[in-house]
Amino acid sequence: MLDPSPIIRLVIVDDHQGLRQILADALAEVPGFKVVGQASTGRETLELCQEVAPDIVLLDAMLPDANGLDLVRSLRRSSPRTRVVIYTGNTSPILVSRAVELGVSGFVEKSAAFPDLLKAIRSVASGTCYFSKAANQTMMRLRRSPFPPGACDRLTPRERMVLSAIAAGRRSKEIAADLGLSLFTVNNHRQRIKGKTGLSSTSDLTLHALHLGLIQDQGPPHPVETNLDVLPEGGLRQTLSRR
Repeated sequence: MLDPSPIIRLVIVDDHQGLRQILADALAEVPGFKVVGQASTGRETLELCQEVAPDIVLLDAMLPDANGLDLVRSLRRSSPRTRVVIYTGNTSPILVSRAVELGVSGFVEKSAAFPDLLKAIRSVASGTCYFSKAANQTMMRLRRSPFPPGACDRLTPRERMVLSAIAAGRRSKEIAADLGLSLFTVNNHRQRIKGKTGLSSTSDLTLHALHLGLIQDQGPPHPVETNLDVLPEGGLRQTLSRR
């Protein structure tokens, strides 16, 4: 359990300075919340948390010098009383699965309404884990593993390589360059993978890659760009677009 202090002490970690300041300003208006620091890199985060020992870290999954999930491991060692809430624009199955495995206390999308973020922080501060609806749905799909029997055996080694790259967020042109293949060949592999597995969406293919153990610890897929506006009622509006 966290220290039952009436004040929840927070550190905000994100390389987007505008987002950090908006969150800090918004949280400063909420009774019982205190932002005790901000960081934009993994190194800054570890040093800051050792210095101020926050109750909760709001942690972006993508930082300039570190994978946010790798940072969770370091925080658990250096600041064991600090709980981590992943605050991200990325809800890929890879990210959610790894966050759960690492034992984070919360997972909230940057597109969430401000009251939902407050609910997550309060839940985690009280000792209860909080995962957003989207993250919970992904976890349910991971547990069900609804993959066709024998689909694992039907994929060729090359198709497994392409599937792994798809799950890692690589585009067809990037996969072609990585594997020394033509774009036409990569697209053919994609179609054969879909035909053999009976899966069509990228999210389902990513879950299948997780199920087959094809995904290495390489961090979440491509970073997400965030444009922010503050709504008059104090909520946060996000427009997320992939780079």
